[in-house]
Amino acid sequence: MGDGVYIIRQPIGPSAAVHPGSYSFRLFPPTPSSTKRRRTVAWCSYQAASMAVARADSALPLGEGSVVNWSGQGLQKLGPNLPCETDIHTLILDKNQIIKLENLEKCKQLIQLSVANNRLVRMMGVARLTQLCVLNLPHNSIGYVEGLKELVHLEWLNLAGNNLKAMEQINSCTALQHLDLSDNNIHQIGDLSKLISLKTLLLHGNIITSLRMAPAYLPRSLAILSLAENEIRDLNENKREIDAF
Repeated sequence: MGDGVYIIRQPIGPSAAVHPGSYSFRLFPPTPSSTKRRRTVAWCSYQAASMAVARADSALPLGEGSVVNWSGQGLQKLGPNLPCETDIHTLILDKNQIIKLENLEKCKQLIQLSVANNRLVRMMGVARLTQLCVLNLPHNSIGYVEGLKELVHLEWLNLAGNNLKAMEQINSCTALQHLDLSDNNIHQIGDLSKLISLKTLLLHGNIITSLRMAPAYLPRSLAILSLAENEIRDLNENKREIDAF
C-alpha cells in the first residue's frame, strides 16, 4: 500500500444520535487519482488558510488593526526596522528568501503570521507571539517543531512541505483546530491527544507505515484525517486499529 490511504472520520446518519460520541469510518484506498486528490486537499488547505485570514480580518472593527504584506520582496532577513506597530494584526512575508525568524519581539499583538515559501530552517522566533491564532509556514526547510509552548490561542498551524520527521511539541497548543503536516518525512503518528479542539489533521505525503497508535494519540474531536500517499502496509490490520478508535 505504498500510496497510503485517505481517511475521513465523521458521524454517519442516525447512529450518531443513538450512540452519542460513536463514529463510523470511511476508507478510501489509493486509486490512480490519489495524486490529484492529494493536490486537491493541499489546494483546499491553502484556500481555507486564506479564508481563515479573511474571516479574522473581517471580524476586526475598522481602525483597530492593519495588514502588512511584504510578499515577494526578495527579503533575506528580518531587520530591526520591521513594521510592527501595535495596531498591526497580520504580517505576510511569503515568497521571500528568509532563513530565520528574528526581530519579531515587538510584534506581540500579531494574530496572523505567514512566512510561506521561504528558506526557514527554524521557527523558534514565533515563541513570543503569544496572541497568534494563525501560523502559516509551509514550503520551507524547517526540521523540527519548536516555540509553540506559549501560543495558547493558536487555532491554525500549517507546516506542510518542510523537513519534519516527527510530530512533537504540538500537544501544548490545545486551541488548535486545523493542523497541516503534509508532505514532510514523518514516519509515525505522534501524541496529539491533548488537542481537544482539533478537527482537521492533514498527514498525506509522509512515510507513515502504521496506525497502531491512532486510538491513543488522536483526539475524539477529529473530523478529518488525511493519510493519502503514505506507506501504510497492512490496511486490514490498520482498519482494526481505526475501528478501535
